[in-house]
Amino acid sequence: MKEQLLALIKPYFGNVDYLELRLEQSESTLISFQGKELSAVDRNLGLTGGIRACHRGGWSFVTFNSLENIQQRIEAAISQAKLVGKETTQLAPIAPVVDDVRVAIKDDPRGYGLQEKKELLGYYNDLLLGYDPRIQTTMTGYRDRFSTTYFVNSLGTALCQERLDVSGRFGVVARNGVVRQGFESLHSRSDFGVLRNREELVLGAAKRAIEQLEAKPVKGGQYTVILDPIWRGYLSMRRLVIYQKRILSTKIPACRKFLPWANRSLFLS
Repeated sequence: MKEQLLALIKPYFGNVDYLELRLEQSESTLISFQGKELSAVDRNLGLTGGIRACHRGGWSFVTFNSLENIQQRIEAAISQAKLVGKETTQLAPIAPVVDDVRVAIKDDPRGYGLQEKKELLGYYNDLLLGYDPRIQTTMTGYRDRFSTTYFVNSLGTALCQERLDVSGRFGVVARNGVVRQGFESLHSRSDFGVLRNREELVLGAAKRAIEQLEAKPVKGGQYTVILDPIWRGYLSMRRLVIYQKRILSTKIPACRKFLPWANRSLFLS
């Protein structure tokens, strides 16, 4: 395919200073349960792409979702670049790269039908629903997506890259006067088998929700806690935002003079 794409743009090399084409073909499956109900089953085939052209320093970008009128899209990108280009194109010298990056697939999800995938997810969903009578509902889902991305340009680069994503998510809502939730997830870039024989991990979502129902409420006060990097960064920035708002609302000019960063919005909510 990348040779065919390169052949499509090659006749236009003399018309612009730079030309590239990117194309992604994908196929995906999505299945989800909400409680006992099968809430979604989706099978999708996709094709998207973009063409970028540069002429005399002017850049243009055109998208497409079909190969039927690809030549017209290439010509549109070139004509737009010529409309805005009034100066000189300066590109760093880069050696062309020709390569194929394939996925080392252990167990390909594309080899299994929708029915088999639905039955596997339904089995895990029933396990969660039957774990404890205090479980009110579940939110379980399965997704796989295989994509192939092609990239060619007028410098001679021609690339093909494959990518596989397989994931399962398992959520539980438990109620006993209060509402508590538990979640677990699985993910692989190469193996559908990562979802097999994972009863213990899946039931961990139900176990966590039930344990939270039975946990004693925390008394108010100050505690030493251990946070993962994501939560630590989030809470630190939240505290900084609060401090910033206090400074901005103060009537003491010295505070704003010696803390000039406080006059800048952090764009956090």
